[in-house]
Amino acid sequence: MLNKLIVNIFQISVVGIIRSVNESSTRVEYEVDDYTGPCLPVKLFTEDQDNTSSGLQSRPFRELSYVRVHGHVRNFQGVKHVIAFRVIHLSDMNELTAHIMEVIYTRMLYAKIKQDENNGANVKSIFSEVGSHNAPGSTSNGLTVLQNQILAIVRTFVGERGIPVSQLTEKLRGIPERQIREDLDFLSAEGHVYSTVDDDHFRATES
Repeated sequence: MLNKLIVNIFQISVVGIIRSVNESSTRVEYEVDDYTGPCLPVKLFTEDQDNTSSGLQSRPFRELSYVRVHGHVRNFQGVKHVIAFRVIHLSDMNELTAHIMEVIYTRMLYAKIKQDENNGANVKSIFSEVGSHNAPGSTSNGLTVLQNQILAIVRTFVGERGIPVSQLTEKLRGIPERQIREDLDFLSAEGHVYSTVDDDHFRATES
């Protein structure tokens, strides 16, 4: 599916089942099937993982395991693949269903945008409405209530290294760390925040 997308993407979050595993001394290569097209080639470099501090699995996942992959899209010799910075076990199968629905919605949205472009419609107005469909509880700026809370906390933090995820978890008591990390990934992809010294520290692009 990566080679047939009608838009350029640079960072993705994918939910699917592992079809194959190839382990070496420096990385683990997965083929992940998210049921939307051909399997995605995913590379996870082991030296980039701090499994003990982040709670990630220290050993490679086995075939037929359901996982969520966060990573960057790279092009190597004309083939697009995903360089993962986080691979986590899928504990709730509803996430897979939600992911497939998001893929269908996004593809239909961009098909409509392309059609409206050809018809001379104002595409900017379409983009301004996207946020209201992203998730329950979305606000006028296209972010959920929780995402706005996270962004507000990150913006008020003072420090060159950025706010640690552990401190965000303390401030947002009752919210699972996994959910906070997923929202941070979304905010990063949207350009609101960025990671600093590692994947556990974040700063806002605008204070």
